[in-house]
Amino acid sequence: MNRSAALSGMEETIISSSNLNDSQEDAIVSCIGLSECQHQSTVKLIWGPPGTGKTKTVGLLLFSLLKLKCRTLTCAPTNIAVLQVTSGLLKLVTDSLEYDTYGLGDVVLFGNGERMKISENDDLEDIFLDHRVEVLYHCFAPSTGWKHTVDSMINLLEDPRHQYRRYLENMKKENEGGDRHDGMTEFQEMNSNKEKDEVVGDQNQKGRNSRKVLKKILLQALKDNKKTEKQKQKVSYHQDKLPRCLGKGDQYGKENKEDNIFPFEEFVKKRFKILSEKLDLLIVGLYTHLPTSVISLEVVKNMIKALDSLSRLKTLLNGVSIGDEGLKLVLHDFEDEDNSACQFSWLATTRKDCIRILNSLPRAFDVPNMFERYQVRNFCLENACLIFCTASSSAKLHTEGMKPIKLLVVDEAAQLKECESTIPLQLSGLRHAVLIGDERQLPAMVQSEVIRFIFFAFHLLSNLKVLSSIVFVK
Repeated sequence: MNRSAALSGMEETIISSSNLNDSQEDAIVSCIGLSECQHQSTVKLIWGPPGTGKTKTVGLLLFSLLKLKCRTLTCAPTNIAVLQVTSGLLKLVTDSLEYDTYGLGDVVLFGNGERMKISENDDLEDIFLDHRVEVLYHCFAPSTGWKHTVDSMINLLEDPRHQYRRYLENMKKENEGGDRHDGMTEFQEMNSNKEKDEVVGDQNQKGRNSRKVLKKILLQALKDNKKTEKQKQKVSYHQDKLPRCLGKGDQYGKENKEDNIFPFEEFVKKRFKILSEKLDLLIVGLYTHLPTSVISLEVVKNMIKALDSLSRLKTLLNGVSIGDEGLKLVLHDFEDEDNSACQFSWLATTRKDCIRILNSLPRAFDVPNMFERYQVRNFCLENACLIFCTASSSAKLHTEGMKPIKLLVVDEAAQLKECESTIPLQLSGLRHAVLIGDERQLPAMVQSEVIRFIFFAFHLLSNLKVLSSIVFVK
């Protein structure tokens, strides 16, 4: 196949700028051509001794297939081999990202997190399936997720007095022993943990590392909230069994609760702080973990504008004391045009700008209803462009309704047991396979003489130099 015919301008630029030798370029070009081939199934081999650049070649091949949106499964015999090829690809992807981590949603790695030691590698955590499921599950939670948080922030900025009345009603019900209003439960629970609130509040830097810290804090807070809610249910059950003869002690408790009610201006500042920090986490979670086919670059740009606008408003609010008359004027007379003449007009203008940008953000994305974690998991696997796992773990892709895999790449193929190789090769819709290996590597430890013969034949094939199916990397 002619090289220029096999490559688009983008792929040709990627390959030409990577300092590859002729055999490495031929290997990539030959395999990229498979992504457009529909008339027959093909098996290609990328074969070469150690030091010939197979790892670099495979990384660039997978990077090119990602740019082509060719749905590809990459397997290897062991977790170590899977992590090696995944890390090589991830470095290329990370260096090419235009907006922070936007685009990583097209890549997914799955397997046993403990054996892969994902917790020790922050970069891999962004594409690890279990972590992605947890983040997206909370992003789409009906009562605390993306839509709820955006609407809550807009409502707070548009009519803070109404939100404060709801807060007072909620606290009144709590003091009287009733149930708290659902819309304010999140505020109470998040505000109760001052230690985490202070840690999150110190993360003013917009860099990637600070957001990773914030993501971990959010996930831990969500887990803690679940435990807290269960404990509250147990306490509530036992309190109902107690005799109502607490006398002055009961009254003293009510007075304490009433003393903890925030004044209007403090409520607005605290509520804004909590919601803005949560929006920061949700936005980063959405554009990091949703595939690019679901969330567009234009939407991501608007999300980042929203974060910048909220950050400016947060700085302005923090610079004004709670008892300042100017703050009271802006909050109470927000819709009054005379505000433009007051010394706090810049605060009102920034606030209006935040509302405008937040209203432009989508409340929903083109995703199915994901009320359970297994639904989120299936969504991530079905919409990923590149999938990485061990050959044996690929059995989890044999599920009904799974979007077909077009191309299979097997690294360290010479070490793969014959019985393991049949697992990914039987995936529905699979048309092409690329096997990468080295005839000098030790084969897998097998007992069967029949399987030994198969491996012998496989190594023999590599030495026959059948150029139609083997590309040798030198």
